[in-house]
Amino acid sequence: MTLLNPLGLLALIAIPIVIAIHFLRRRAQHLPISTLFLLQKTQRESASGRKFDRLMNSVPLWLQLFIVLLPTWLLVQPRYTKANSTQRIAIVLDSSASMSVFKEKLTDKIKSIIPELQGNAENAEVWLLESDTSKPRIYHGSDVTQLLEDLGNWQPNIGATEPSHSLRIARSLAGKEGTLVYITDTPKDSIPYNAHLYSIGSNKENVGFTGISFTSDGKQLIWKTLIRNYSNIVVTRTWYLENEKSQRTTEKTITIQPRKIVSLQGVFPEASNTAKLILSPDSLQLDDTLPLIRPIPKTLSIHSSESKQLNELATSISDSFPNISITPDLTEADIQTLFYFSRQKLDPLSI
Repeated sequence: MTLLNPLGLLALIAIPIVIAIHFLRRRAQHLPISTLFLLQKTQRESASGRKFDRLMNSVPLWLQLFIVLLPTWLLVQPRYTKANSTQRIAIVLDSSASMSVFKEKLTDKIKSIIPELQGNAENAEVWLLESDTSKPRIYHGSDVTQLLEDLGNWQPNIGATEPSHSLRIARSLAGKEGTLVYITDTPKDSIPYNAHLYSIGSNKENVGFTGISFTSDGKQLIWKTLIRNYSNIVVTRTWYLENEKSQRTTEKTITIQPRKIVSLQGVFPEASNTAKLILSPDSLQLDDTLPLIRPIPKTLSIHSSESKQLNELATSISDSFPNISITPDLTEADIQTLFYFSRQKLDPLSI
């Protein structure tokens, strides 16, 4: 079956126009006269002759039709559906965590573009990949329903990525004649490997935690965190702290100016080793929860020989730094101190 595109159909309109011109062309009138004084009257009569005549078979007619048909064929670009023909389609998805905001929009986009990319082929073989090449492919096959189901289980959760390497792999899978697509929420000027770019992003309101630190006032452990407003508008959020026993503090309200950062601090729950700070949710929920773990310093074990001088040195080291202990068991030591003597001078070496 041959399918015509709109440009080809528009070009075909020129054919009846050419034929109509030849229909309307006036034929020469043969008028026998005996004297020249009748010539003027004869011209007036021939001017009022038939204006729509039969189509005449002529070389100009066929040349004009050929001139119309040639560009029409080039514009139409006819394609024929072959039995068992397959169109290869490789789709690369931006692995950035921000893509999770547009999961529903992404599903609708893929559902709409696959039939378009399949074109006149009877079947479509689809690869669905991530821009993060360390992740396994999401889907491969020809079942659109299964593809959408696997896409629903996909959770992008990394930072900004460079898609060039993943696009190169996808192009090798789709082949030279296949179709390569890159879908992202971040506009880009151009992408390599002759790939089609689809941007599904839009401005979204987002506030989230940016980090955590701990200090101590001698009796209590104090946590400190920063909250950033990535939006261009003033945002008001509520927050609370929840411990490992699901006990929570009273919700408090915080207002953040556009593109600004505010700090929060509080006392870590005494009877808990873990907790979490929770913001009221927005479109990007990955940064709305901040896990907290009570910091426990690691003890560093040092082993030395039984020499009196070495023991005094090891003791001096342990007294100079916190969380350092002396152990007589070499297998349990993190650091072993070795010494050598040169010109009656004791030189320490630490390994």
